[in-house]
Amino acid sequence: MQKKAGLKMLAWLLIAVSISVFLALQARAGVDSGLSKIAYLSGEEPIKHLWLINEDGTGKTLFRKSVCGLLPGCGPAFSPDGTKIAYLYWPREFSEGGPREQGEGEIRIASIQEPGTPDQVVLRFKVINEVTFPLGYPSCIRWPLDGKELYFLVPGNGLLCRLDLSSGKIARYNLPWGVGPDSNIRPYDIRGGDGKIAFVRTEGSESTSKSWIMIADGESRSFVPIFGPITVRYPEVWGEEDFEANILLPTWSPDGHKITFVLRKREGDDIANYLAIIDEKKNLKVLWRIPDITPLELAWSPDGERIACCTSAGIAQEGTIWIIKVDGSEPPKQLTQGFGVSWALTKPLSLSPQTFATGTLQQDDLLFRMPVTQDPEPKKYLQYRQPGWGKIHAGIDLATNDRLVFATAPGRVVLVQPLCNKKHTHGPGQGCLDHGMGNTVIIEHELEGGGKVYSLYAHLETIDPAIKGGAIVKANQVIGRMGASGYGETDYWLRRKGQPIHLHFEIKDKPVLSDPKTGQHYGYVPANSNPDDYGYHNPYDFFGKKRVKKATETVTSKAAQPDIRQAIEYIKRGLYDQAISELSLAIKMNPNFQEAYRLRGWAYYQKGKQKVENMSRVEMQDWLLEENELDKAIADFTKAIKLNPKDAVAYCGRGWTYLERANSAAVALRDIPISEFLDYDRAISDFTKAIQINPKFAEAYYGRAQAYYFGEKGDKKAWEDVQRAKKLGYPIDIDPWFLRGLKESLKGEK
Repeated sequence: MQKKAGLKMLAWLLIAVSISVFLALQARAGVDSGLSKIAYLSGEEPIKHLWLINEDGTGKTLFRKSVCGLLPGCGPAFSPDGTKIAYLYWPREFSEGGPREQGEGEIRIASIQEPGTPDQVVLRFKVINEVTFPLGYPSCIRWPLDGKELYFLVPGNGLLCRLDLSSGKIARYNLPWGVGPDSNIRPYDIRGGDGKIAFVRTEGSESTSKSWIMIADGESRSFVPIFGPITVRYPEVWGEEDFEANILLPTWSPDGHKITFVLRKREGDDIANYLAIIDEKKNLKVLWRIPDITPLELAWSPDGERIACCTSAGIAQEGTIWIIKVDGSEPPKQLTQGFGVSWALTKPLSLSPQTFATGTLQQDDLLFRMPVTQDPEPKKYLQYRQPGWGKIHAGIDLATNDRLVFATAPGRVVLVQPLCNKKHTHGPGQGCLDHGMGNTVIIEHELEGGGKVYSLYAHLETIDPAIKGGAIVKANQVIGRMGASGYGETDYWLRRKGQPIHLHFEIKDKPVLSDPKTGQHYGYVPANSNPDDYGYHNPYDFFGKKRVKKATETVTSKAAQPDIRQAIEYIKRGLYDQAISELSLAIKMNPNFQEAYRLRGWAYYQKGKQKVENMSRVEMQDWLLEENELDKAIADFTKAIKLNPKDAVAYCGRGWTYLERANSAAVALRDIPISEFLDYDRAISDFTKAIQINPKFAEAYYGRAQAYYFGEKGDKKAWEDVQRAKKLGYPIDIDPWFLRGLKESLKGEK
């Protein structure tokens, strides 16, 4: 009996010990805590480790050892559901300028729920003699809400890269005004290719500049300023001792309604950093004066009530992670030592359509805005009330490089006046109904406070087909293309009067070409008079200041299909810059113009080929590290394929571009084995897809043959494709060097 009792007691003791050990392990990992987790980098060695910790400071866990060296922007990123972490694996020391050593690096994805499973490698990069290939080392890795892609920045060159996790393909974007690690792009900023992005815009000279926090669209380049400008002064060319002010780390809240950022400015002999928040109505709240000199990272808690702020005494020193309550009810608390902080979400986000993250501010849709692209700043010739031609100007003249003209505000088209069919021969107005205005559109706007005004767009080269009498237009809808038309001639003001191509824009009280009061003057009023007295208004009293009533209808007219015959002629003549310019305008007028994307892709491809032929090996290395013509060609072909997945020509064009980029990389980076250049595989895949769509596509067979040969994927396959192309009538001797090399290689195999 005593023996049985002893065994029973021992069994209960073992169970109790097992439970204690299990609970201790669970507490260490924070698995059963119900608290959200924070990921960060830390460690005494130069190569830092990846850690997890609960939001209250408990459950600190070493998640991955020896991840990467200390560099701002190299922190981890939680997946939208909080079950995975994307992180940079580069077990080398970093200098402030970049990697110090040669070697390989990766972006990896690790599972939180199954920590023992191998990490997934989604991107590899190499460093050779301090040159990084293919993109530059990734920084500021972010995970958008759909979980299907990763975004990262390439420091120093303003590239935003989008990595498709299913295909491994990378798309690159040049963001407006460039970006760097301080822009700190966040998951909440980006919705695939058409989402909004928070970043810092700085413009000016090396000695004095201005900074804003901007909300920008990654593709259309439209923007909304949220905070700023503040003046940044660097009298000794970026010397911090004379530093006055700057903006750092704009970061969206989880619900998309607020942005937190760091405002850095000089206070006496000190440089002070303040943690601040701004909301959609541009209300600014300063939360905390940061004690350290260098803020490295910001992250919001899932409930939006707290902010994690990582600070350091220097850019190359490990810092402190603080937790700050947004409502100020508690003083900031130190969580742990580390940097590169990311806070896991505990539930999926559902954002309203009128947040920073998912749409421009609602009031901007009803405000009057300048009717031309504002980046770069439009050139201004004659202004309102300015003397000209012995008279007083009744509107404003604006000119931009893209020449597009937009509706200044929502409204209804009340007049479309085409260029009159009789040329000017006997003086202004003689037999010409356009009265020197040329192609003209007038739009009626109902003001929010009551009353109506009319916006006039004159001297247009073309008018968008969707702009017809009675049509309801939205703000920023394309009206047409600026020109120099008037008196029955398409270029009257340019050819006869020497004026540049421009838009003549008016706001007036009646929908007429003339002055509203007397009906006698067009675009001008008599000298020594005031346009206000003739029913005109200064447009600058409306831009960003006055609002219209919400439009009740949308335009149902089919999108314009601009004429691209001139662009095709430019391509035939090898004038690729002119072709790209024409096709870019066509795409702006109709963003879904599939053929224009395909043709522009081909023009970029040909232009890139021409550049490569005249480059040295070193020049080619630098060129490949930047966004170049081949990258732009791939982006255009990809868009064309998205608009028409059955376009074999677009697949073939993208295949040729991948092939050219791979061949260029093979020349520029001879130390890397050919098998490492994935563009050869991508080229083969695209040529194969083109052949599947059109089995008699001779050029696709010939392109695939070159990809097989140059990519060392099989000379016999290459020769079979050459023969197929020849049978289908392709001039295979167009590249004798390729044929000779292929034949010699086949002889060597025998």
